[in-house]
Amino acid sequence: MRESQRRIVLKTILLAAPILLAALCIAGGIGTARGEDTPAARVSYLDGFVDIKHAEADSWLDLSTGDELIVGDTIQTGPEGTVELILPDGSAVKIGPDSLVRIKELGVIETTRIHLTTLELLMGKVRGLVVPTGDREAGFFIETENATIGVRGTDFVTIFDPNLGATNVIGIDDCVEVVAAFFPDIDALSICTDTEVTVFTSTGPSAVTVVDTDKLND
Repeated sequence: MRESQRRIVLKTILLAAPILLAALCIAGGIGTARGEDTPAARVSYLDGFVDIKHAEADSWLDLSTGDELIVGDTIQTGPEGTVELILPDGSAVKIGPDSLVRIKELGVIETTRIHLTTLELLMGKVRGLVVPTGDREAGFFIETENATIGVRGTDFVTIFDPNLGATNVIGIDDCVEVVAAFFPDIDALSICTDTEVTVFTSTGPSAVTVVDTDKLND
């Protein structure tokens, strides 16, 4: 079901969707082994306690400014921990306190040269400041347990509470597309500047509403 959700979002937001969808079917082109040519996200800012567990590792390590992360790495922030990552295309991702995020995809699709990033938000809060690369569209996704958020170039926040089964998406600038994982018959929702939606595992997405000023400032 997750692949079908991604295809809906891609069809909605990417100009080169047909080619990109074909490339996604051979996702093996984005590697997980570390090497000189391996796409990596760089830690540009860090505050508080932030840990990293590398792909196939059993233990957590302290994360430091300047460290590089690749596909399969998982980040965990403490109650007052925050970290900012710079992606290969220049986009930035800010991870808030009490969050758990795994890098699922990170690289460039060979046929289109479109940057592709997928982050799994397992818990907590992520803010994405995503920019297209030159005249090409950026392929950026955040996946939670019950939603897929597709981004072209925008500023937005995603908050996932696994206890409530709730994904809250807030638009700060421009628009993102939100697909409810367990409700495939519901069309993707556009969340634009100063609006929000919450997707629930049990009942699907709420109505799209204007964000409260205090919540937006927070």
